[in-house]
Amino acid sequence: MAMLRKEGMVILVLTDLDDDDFEIILDNIEFRDRILFLCDRDYAGEKKAGTLNMIVDSLATPNSAITKLKAWVKHRKTHFSAVIGLDEEYRYRISEAIAKEFGLRFYQRKTMDLCSNKYLQRVALSNAGIGVPNFQLIEPDQSGRFPRPKIGFPNVLKLMTGVGSAHLYLNRSQKQLDANLKKLTAGIKQDSRNPILSKYEAEGEAIDPTSRF
Repeated sequence: MAMLRKEGMVILVLTDLDDDDFEIILDNIEFRDRILFLCDRDYAGEKKAGTLNMIVDSLATPNSAITKLKAWVKHRKTHFSAVIGLDEEYRYRISEAIAKEFGLRFYQRKTMDLCSNKYLQRVALSNAGIGVPNFQLIEPDQSGRFPRPKIGFPNVLKLMTGVGSAHLYLNRSQKQLDANLKKLTAGIKQDSRNPILSKYEAEGEAIDPTSRF
């Protein structure tokens, strides 16, 4: 996802990590001396830095992070060769702005949209003639009821965004699907601060992961 320029530092943008995730990344990085960690202060505090190259920022906007990056690279008398972002569907603009500021090649927003949105990804693969399991996007009608799926049963109900098995349900009947849709909508309300539920725009379309599955 990023093209490397020779002999420079790689900026790794980390936005949503717990301690275990952070340790896994460190244990599997061979050239950590060439990596500058740009971490969201909500998820990675200064105490984790140790001997690592690290900048902590709110990442609310690109400007503050870029200012810190400029100061860091000037002090170290080096340059950046690449920027790699994790959780890009939520903070893509941060990595994109960094790439533009330092003249680094970076992938297009469309690439990220297709990789992070399961529905758009399946549509693109299907249109390209690549076989995918039957899929369907469902959303409630004006009365709040979800239609019977055209793809039949059994099927799997999941969010368009996110990874892992959170908010994932197997349905073998309409009755089970109706019950799981209630569980899903209730779970979404309880998990409302989770960034995978954030509204965003992809392929020119407004995406609301909380109402379309």
